Formats: sequence, structure tokens, C-alpha cells
Amino acid sequence: MLTTVPGQTYELQFYAEGYVPGLQGSPPWGIEAKVGNQSTDYQFNHTSWFDEQELFTASGNQTDLSFSAIYPTSPGLDAVSVVPVSIPEPPVVALIVASAVVITGHRRLMLRKH
Repeated sequence: MLTTVPGQTYELQFYAEGYVPGLQGSPPWGIEAKVGNQSTDYQFNHTSWFDEQELFTASGNQTDLSFSAIYPTSPGLDAVSVVPVSIPEPPVVALIVASAVVITGHRRLMLRKH
């Protein structure tokens, strides 16, 4: 269970690798990552580590996080983290310049009318 802020966007990051006991070669394997009501399956045909990220938006003060194996596999899981993602705001300077252009244009228009 994660403590979250409703409406906040978060990034789930993790490393995973797969192993199918008793099988040789590169068998298919996978892991399901479930965060809140969002579920994503990651399926691969190799057994090396991979790095994954996914975004989710919290709908409540607490969010469930779980991982489960797909197929009869024994996946490894490491370096799981959940971090808030800040939504970039428009640069303040650009807003000031845009406001100055609008005000100057409005003044010129008003002066032409007189």
C-alpha cells in the first residue's frame, strides 16, 4: 500500500528478470505490474534484466501496488520505486512577455480609435 495524493501523477520504476525452472533456451516469461486499478503485463523471450517505467495518477490517499508472475515463471524484481512527477508549468518569463504584447496591442488599438 502506497501513501499517495489524489490527482498526483507518479512514475513507477523497476527492474525485472525472468527464469522458467526446467526449461532451456529463451522461454517466454512475464510479470504483471498492478498499481491502483491500472494493470500492465510485461512479456519477454529472454532472461536478462530489463528496466521499466510507467505513469499512473493516484485516485485516493492510498494506492495498492503489486507484482505477479505470468506463466509458470520465477521472475526477479529489484529497485522498485514510486516517485511523484511534477507537471511542468509554462515559463513565467513567457507569460510576462505574452501579457506585455497583449497590453501593448490593446493600447495601440485604443489610441487609433481616438
